[in-house]
Amino acid sequence: MAAKEPPSRKQSAKLKIEQLSFDCQHLHNMLKNYHVKKRLREQEEKDREELLSRRFTANNSSETSIMIGDSLQHHGKLSNANQGLDELLNSGTDILKGLRDQGSTLKGVQKRVLDIANTLGLSNTTMRLISRREIGRA
Repeated sequence: MAAKEPPSRKQSAKLKIEQLSFDCQHLHNMLKNYHVKKRLREQEEKDREELLSRRFTANNSSETSIMIGDSLQHHGKLSNANQGLDELLNSGTDILKGLRDQGSTLKGVQKRVLDIANTLGLSNTTMRLISRREIGRA
């Protein structure tokens, strides 16, 4: 169309054509947006009506039960086992302390026996012989 115009009007005709093309695209995009919004409103209205027309009923008790009984029982057993292990460790510690005390007491007794043997006049050879016998028995 712009090609048929005289050269002086050609430039203004091109501008008008470009403006019309831009306006047409703009209107086309606005129409698309309108249709999208209209579909969204219709979908929302449909969903709303569906929710309002739905009849709700009470839940079945079997569907909403929570299975925590087994977990609680398992937790209780683990707690009891943990407590039992703590008691076992404490008694083992007490036994070790007792054995250490007995060892130090026996060393003291052995030293006193050796002192008494020296006082009685037993020779070192006799005392070594007694010591070897004691080690052999153990």
